Amino acid sequence: MRTSLAIVLRVIVIVMITLIATGCAAASAPLSPTLPPTSIPTAEPSPTPCMGGYTWAYGSVPPEFITQVQEAMTASGQEGTVEASTFGENNGCGEYLAQAVDYTFRVHVESLEESADLATRASIILDIAQRFVPASPAPNLGRLQLMFQAKGQQCGWFYEAGAWNAGAPTAENLVSCPVPVSDESQRLASALTGLSIDLTCETSRVTATTRQAVLECERPEGVDRYIVIVTLRLDGTGYEETCFHGYKAFESFPTGDTPMTVTENGNTYYERDRTFQWTAHGVLYELFERIKGGSDVTLPGDTHEKVYLRALQEGLIPGEGGECR
Repeated sequence: MRTSLAIVLRVIVIVMITLIATGCAAASAPLSPTLPPTSIPTAEPSPTPCMGGYTWAYGSVPPEFITQVQEAMTASGQEGTVEASTFGENNGCGEYLAQAVDYTFRVHVESLEESADLATRASIILDIAQRFVPASPAPNLGRLQLMFQAKGQQCGWFYEAGAWNAGAPTAENLVSCPVPVSDESQRLASALTGLSIDLTCETSRVTATTRQAVLECERPEGVDRYIVIVTLRLDGTGYEETCFHGYKAFESFPTGDTPMTVTENGNTYYERDRTFQWTAHGVLYELFERIKGGSDVTLPGDTHEKVYLRALQEGLIPGEGGECR
């Protein structure tokens, strides 16, 4: 019994000595260096096949499309010709993306002075151009130019912002013919004619369409030149940032805080620009002012007030607004 116990104790001692020796050997052994994790290579993104941005560009339309528009023009009783092209963008691949179709219609008329007849013909041409938008090589109607021709002379209109406007390419036989106006725009034009007196314009011109009236005014301002364009637009929408006589308004200075230096034909002058607009009773009042001259050019400070007073006098507004305070 005692012998067996001695053997067991001896075995235990031997095992403990072995374990202690093994642990010491492990502690004294050099540590293995830590290997970095294996990285999986990622695929590099393939280069864009087409580099570069978009650029404006012009394109043609199929001859058969022009033929269809020409036939519609003839069927409507209009004698003349039509030209069409597209306007769009070239992408980085050089691919042309047509955005709009531009037209130039030339219509023969008896007289350039018969404004009612010209207006009727313009309405017919506009209907044709709008009707062919779904079948055209571009999704939108672009610039629509209409040239009336009579007895070796011609005048031109273009359609923009929902109205016919006077204007056409330069030509030797080009004369002017008034575009259609409405009773509302006639009233605005009358107010601007009175405003030209308030602003003491040296030269002035008032034009009107069915949607708006515009005054272009110029006068001397000391040794400088002062230019202002006042536009009164029916159902217009302007920016809203400040308040002007109770109406929401907006003012900006395109030339910044200091005059802009301008060089033309070797001559240098200084220029300041300012825009101001407000909306009152369905009319958008827009002013663009410019002063040109010496380095100390200063814009007049009361132009927008004169426009406001003229609007009061003409009954375009009843008085102070209540949209803001």
